[in-house]
Amino acid sequence: MLRPHAPATFARRAFATARSSPPAASHIGTRATLVFAGAATAVGTYAYAQQQCALDLDAEPGKGKWESGRVGQTAMRPEVFLWGRNAHGVASPSSSASVPATVKRPSATPALSTLILRDLALSETYGVAVDARGDVLQWGAGYGGDGGVEKTLKGKDLIRAVPTSEGKVFGLSKKGDVWVFASDRASQRPAGQPLDVTREARDGGWKWVLGKGTLWGRHGDNRVEALKLSTDVKLDKGEKFVSLSAGASHLLALTSRGRSFALPLCLSANTNGQLGVRSVTLLAPPHPGSSPAGALTVRLEPDERQNEIDWSAQQQARQPKRVDPLLLPAIAPPTPSNPNPKGSLVPQLNTSNSQPSVNDSAQIRLHPDPAQHAALERSIHFCTTLSEIPALRGIEVAELVAGKRHSLARLGGKAEGRVLGWGANNYGQLGLGPSLSYPIIPVPTEVPFIRSPAYTGSNKSAHVACERIAAGGNVSYFVTRTQENGVDLLATGQGQFGALGYGQWAHATSPVRVKTVSGLREWNEQTGKVEFVGIKDVQAGEGHVAVVLDNAVKHDDGSAFGRDVFLGTGRRSNLPTPQHLAPLPYPGAAPTAIAAAPDAPVTPETSLSSGTTSPMPHKRMQLSPSLPTPSFKDAKLPRGTVVEEAIVAGDGGSGVYWRVVNP
Repeated sequence: MLRPHAPATFARRAFATARSSPPAASHIGTRATLVFAGAATAVGTYAYAQQQCALDLDAEPGKGKWESGRVGQTAMRPEVFLWGRNAHGVASPSSSASVPATVKRPSATPALSTLILRDLALSETYGVAVDARGDVLQWGAGYGGDGGVEKTLKGKDLIRAVPTSEGKVFGLSKKGDVWVFASDRASQRPAGQPLDVTREARDGGWKWVLGKGTLWGRHGDNRVEALKLSTDVKLDKGEKFVSLSAGASHLLALTSRGRSFALPLCLSANTNGQLGVRSVTLLAPPHPGSSPAGALTVRLEPDERQNEIDWSAQQQARQPKRVDPLLLPAIAPPTPSNPNPKGSLVPQLNTSNSQPSVNDSAQIRLHPDPAQHAALERSIHFCTTLSEIPALRGIEVAELVAGKRHSLARLGGKAEGRVLGWGANNYGQLGLGPSLSYPIIPVPTEVPFIRSPAYTGSNKSAHVACERIAAGGNVSYFVTRTQENGVDLLATGQGQFGALGYGQWAHATSPVRVKTVSGLREWNEQTGKVEFVGIKDVQAGEGHVAVVLDNAVKHDDGSAFGRDVFLGTGRRSNLPTPQHLAPLPYPGAAPTAIAAAPDAPVTPETSLSSGTTSPMPHKRMQLSPSLPTPSFKDAKLPRGTVVEEAIVAGDGGSGVYWRVVNP
């Protein structure tokens, strides 16, 4: 039951005030963002966490002018803001030789100015985006261009792009097809296709002028080789793929009927059991870049030696008493007559002689030359068949995500609200608790939320339902709902860099509660009740995460106000709790004070306490939940297109862009 005005922190009172007070015209359509966990250089945390200037409750400069249409085309236009590590030119794509190693604050990207995107993703060495037409844009040292943004794959009508570190980019089309193409420009040209020097000279300088930025279109003529992935089982009529998620070596795909598929990116894709599939079909070209000569069926077995028991160390670390039946020891404890029994905790899986077996990538060689073998692994021809995950066959899955070397599945249908996890668990990223703290869990196992520290003691609840999941690096995130506590954000896994956001620097084998964004309440003047604040989105990167609250309010004129964003940083120099960022620096907006000098005077706002280590300034980064379709000719969007501001957390960097909600 909702409790009217329980003892509220300053943050909760601020939420209630924001919803009950009519916003100024320039406040219309804003969403706030909170970020935490990750390297300081990766997310560009601001210095106002301890010292703040007094900030008035006036409108965010320049933002409302465009939304309200009062100034017309001379007001705010779409921008793409990037910040974070820039050693590979991802956070600041530019042809200039002098680029900063780190972009510490959100900065508008001239090469992407005025672009409205369907998707944006940031890998460690390159960036990839999908424009409003479904074409692919790439940049960064990992792509190998001249430093600027180039249009590569065209005509596939993509809605999502998933970059990987294994030399491949996967795209999901509007029709529900999955495509793969090379991430670097040198490998994108089909084998055997000669270089037309005359055409390169003629077209190499062609530009698409989009506002203040330019896109060089040397590869904009569909000469990028792309392969459409197939499936090992036939899809039902009308069934299509709706989501993609990639880890360090595996890809997960989900269909509209809730069926789960997996694809290995390299031969080590299942060393931790994260793939969920053991028998896979590879395409083995005789030489890198050549056409496949035939299919090769192999078994990629988990490296079960990681779970072996060291009986000599049992006096220091005893075996857990309660274990999953699938993980029971295959041998008896040592006895005087047999002091050193041989075997492993997880019994070796039976492998037939007809299919090669691999526990590490060295047992299968695609080519006798190591360099050629590595090139074949990175080729887009390595594996083009999505395999249905056997353990999830017949189980309806609502959401499927991949961490670095683990996987999570949120179930739907009759099992709605339950979550399964499998793969690497060396940091407790599967959230199975101390009784199952083994390095790998090769089979999908349910996450016991009800037995986690978040719901014991005073927070004990009879039923916990998960509404959203996310995974990044060695950390997993769960958005849960209970009748007593409302909406919570739980985190589990590697905590030494602050990625768990619960104020400590330790790992967690069970989901812990991120208090700053959990159990928030606000007054809703429209319903006349105190309601729980939901969580709209969780974007997990390699070492940090961005959380978007679902606290926007629609007014009679159709405008909306209020989704807060929190961003986390996780090195020792930062706080392991969610933090607000300053407003986005749109061109033409007045500069906003984001840090105070050490001798700054004490103001009424800085003297207030929010009850947590995360202060809540009046002026903060807020993402618009809905924007009117731009009318200027550069956008070229169809009538009825819905646009919103969105945030993305990548591998060492972050970005905010205008996203097409209904492509």
